[in-house]
Amino acid sequence: MNKIEKEKKTIGWMIRFYCRKNHHHKKRPCNECKELLEYAMKRLEHCPYGSNKKSCRRCVTPCYTPAMRKRIKSVMRYSGPRIIFISPMSGSDTSFNKRGMLFFTEAEKEGKMKAIKVLGWLGVLAMTLVIGNAFINGDFREDGGELLRNPWGMVSLVDLYVGFILFSIWIVLREETLGAMVIWIVLMMIFGFFIG
Repeated sequence: MNKIEKEKKTIGWMIRFYCRKNHHHKKRPCNECKELLEYAMKRLEHCPYGSNKKSCRRCVTPCYTPAMRKRIKSVMRYSGPRIIFISPMSGSDTSFNKRGMLFFTEAEKEGKMKAIKVLGWLGVLAMTLVIGNAFINGDFREDGGELLRNPWGMVSLVDLYVGFILFSIWIVLREETLGAMVIWIVLMMIFGFFIG
């Protein structure tokens, strides 16, 4: 797959994702986004630089009209940061784009998702056993005080809450409504990753 084809795939995914999340068109892009998608595809097909093309924002001969440039910037601002959290492509090969992001075939993605689910369930099982043991054999007040007095206990707590904050950022990027964001973040802060 050449550079232009990869760019087409990336911009196509970004516009469809933007439309799905902002214009609520699940199956096909709305007319406005379809127009933008067709415009972007034509610009890529007729790019005078071909496979030597740089990113559009660094191009010395920009080909987008000011109105279309404004629209595509909105799409990229929204979809760009989210691309790293969402499986963006169903490419026909496994390759890297200019940012070093890896694209997997559908079969590879399916295999990886199965492995992730197995690891997730093993994590839930381990947390269930550890939490059960703590409730049966531990004293929350006494053991909690010891944890705070121990320097390595403090390291563990800071590590845990840094993880919570990073995961909260991921939730904010994934969830569409403020209510869902708040509920998931509060549940995670109370129950930890056990709720995931």
